[in-house]
Amino acid sequence: IDTAGLKRKEHRQKQPDIFSGFQTFKSISRSDVVLFLIDATEPVTKQDQVIAGEIFDLAKGVIIVANKMDKFEDSKKELQAYISLHFPFLWFSPVFMVSAQSGNGVKEVIDAIKPIYENRQKVIPQESLDLVLQQTLKTNPPKRMRDQREPKVYGLSQFETNPPSFTLVVNRSGAISTQYKRFLLKHLIKRLDLWGTPVKLTVRTKE
Repeated sequence: IDTAGLKRKEHRQKQPDIFSGFQTFKSISRSDVVLFLIDATEPVTKQDQVIAGEIFDLAKGVIIVANKMDKFEDSKKELQAYISLHFPFLWFSPVFMVSAQSGNGVKEVIDAIKPIYENRQKVIPQESLDLVLQQTLKTNPPKRMRDQREPKVYGLSQFETNPPSFTLVVNRSGAISTQYKRFLLKHLIKRLDLWGTPVKLTVRTKE
């Protein structure tokens, strides 16, 4: 998805190009892995953030590609921090800095697509999930919320791929806070080496 190209097209027209926007979101919905291309020489716009949000909401694998690095005057570290600031929800995504004009960095981007696609298809062995959950509950268990019983977690299992999707079984509805769920989502990506793709987590009560 070339956000800079969309902005150039919109700038040339008096009215927003609704068709182009529709085609962009249609392309995202059909994809497994999205190359999210931004112009390193231009500020991040609201449109960039809307598109990135759509990629995240649709749970797509994503690679952030910063183009025109041959014209970028600041350091790569500063650009990385700038991208992280404006797209914090894509923290799991690798960032590649390229020059489409010279071809520098393009091969590395292409090579990164397959591993992310494979991460989306991963079936995690149950023993690995049991170990991750056991260690997580030992070091960082869920906290009891106000006026609630002590939360208990009984198990973690995978029920789907593309993206990897998991079920957490607990003792009662509402036992797990939104904050703890976000922590678990991040923890699963890190511990299960699922970089480049978001994961989903469904919480249900024990039958």
